[in-house]
Amino acid sequence: MRYSIYEGVKRFKTKTTALISSIVLGLGGVGAGLLIPLTAHAVTCTSVSTSKGALTAAQVGGNVTTPLDATGCQIGVYYDSANTGDVSSEIFGATYYGVFVDGRVGDVNVNATNSHIHNIGETPFNGAQHGLAIYYYGYQTTGNVTGVVDGNTVDNYQKGGITVNGENATVDVTDNTVTGFGPVGFIAQNGIQIGFGATAPEFEGNNVSGNIYTQNGSCAPGCVGSAVGVVSTGVLFYLATDAPKTGTVAKNNHVYKNQANITIIN
Repeated sequence: MRYSIYEGVKRFKTKTTALISSIVLGLGGVGAGLLIPLTAHAVTCTSVSTSKGALTAAQVGGNVTTPLDATGCQIGVYYDSANTGDVSSEIFGATYYGVFVDGRVGDVNVNATNSHIHNIGETPFNGAQHGLAIYYYGYQTTGNVTGVVDGNTVDNYQKGGITVNGENATVDVTDNTVTGFGPVGFIAQNGIQIGFGATAPEFEGNNVSGNIYTQNGSCAPGCVGSAVGVVSTGVLFYLATDAPKTGTVAKNNHVYKNQANITIIN
């Protein structure tokens, strides 16, 4: 099943053969990347045990109220039940996650508000399936993951802008501006994903654009580890709890100029 760029609102059932890009965060191949130069400085990366294995973080817990340069680390700021706080500033430079809120060992509540999260991914950006700017993870975890993601500017992310995954994740996602690369052939980005049983009780006021995968024949399928048919989405609800109707999402959010603007898989 193939889709045209700017195709608009799409609703799929689980039997669909279309491959939505963010369902599996595996490793893709390498394509031409984008290099956004930043002024970096030496940062001390701390090793942390996460639901995704041992990773390094520029900051573990605590409030982020001044710009955080995470260049050289896999995570900008990491939160779990023992390391809590909130984000209200700028984070950039991490390769895997800008903000990672992890419910692996207990309940954790984090608010990310009025922040600029950007340049999350490898240098140069490529087809590897990581680089999530804001990530709340409550999939098969023992803890509940909650919070508010509001009023943020999210851009220059490799894979995803705002991602909330798992049956133990309940997060309000409101009034964020999430902007993808525009047409690129090396990765299928997603602007906002609510998936795998997650809940977004408040989902409105978001401005999402520029998530377009060109399915470059010289790259696919090798560059994404899958067959041609991968679709980049503006807003994706994948097996989410209490997923809204496409019309409700379209009415309450501005989702435009994405390969598939709004995608709901039940």
